[in-house]
Amino acid sequence: MNTRLFEYMDNLIIPSILITLKMVTFSFIFSVFFGFLVGILMFITKNDGLKSNKTIYFITEKIVDLIRSFPTLILMVVITPLTRLIIGTSIGVNAAIFKLH
Repeated sequence: MNTRLFEYMDNLIIPSILITLKMVTFSFIFSVFFGFLVGILMFITKNDGLKSNKTIYFITEKIVDLIRSFPTLILMVVITPLTRLIIGTSIGVNAAIFKLH
């Protein structure tokens, strides 16, 4: 069983790993930076915050709630084939219950 893995290491695998690390690093820095800014904004504008502002807090809270739901929605789409395999359909109440549990 000769897989020729080492032939692809220099040309394909190592550059792909470096590109992946670059993307993950950029995403991490971006997320931490903007996460801190939004967190500070929400902390300052909450009801008993330093500069209470219900409008800014409400809008920021709704945006954060919307963005926090993205991973769940992506997971529901990704497991659609598994739902179709197990339940027999990917739409309807039973499929939704399977996806949510």
